[in-house]
Amino acid sequence: MNAFDSFTTARTCVRRFTPSDEAALVELLCNPDVTDNLAFDENMKTAKGAKNLLELTISSYNTENPLLAFAIESYPEKQFLGVSGLNPLNEIEVEIFYALLPESWGRGLATEVLGGYVDYLFGNTSFGAIAAFITQNNDASKKVAEKNGFKNLGLVKNPNFEDEVFLYKKEKTM
Repeated sequence: MNAFDSFTTARTCVRRFTPSDEAALVELLCNPDVTDNLAFDENMKTAKGAKNLLELTISSYNTENPLLAFAIESYPEKQFLGVSGLNPLNEIEVEIFYALLPESWGRGLATEVLGGYVDYLFGNTSFGAIAAFITQNNDASKKVAEKNGFKNLGLVKNPNFEDEVFLYKKEKTM
């Protein structure tokens, strides 16, 4: 899958990262309230790790195997809100993740962003299903998935780490 440039929802824009996102990404990835629910390596949850991840992501966008991580910003104000991304699991299924800065919580923005991804992925790619692996104690993210029509398929072993997480899935309908 190629890295898209951007898509917008009523209040957000999901776009490629730029070097100017460094300070905001460091703030997000160094905030334990945010990263406690992310399946990110501990090295990425540091200023150096966030900077390295940003540089790697930006340099990968136009390659054959890009890192599919994107900034979330307010629209049209262009204020950094968080991060999102995709990980193709196979030819027909893609994993999604998203995380917002705490000051953006509780405003329906994650629900809106996830809905935008559903529309984009099912309308512009060949993926037939979207999966979200959600930590057991992340009730807010469970609600975001459920509001977008994702079904809770129960606890599974996280494919990237040892933890058991809830697998939420939405399949494309014809």
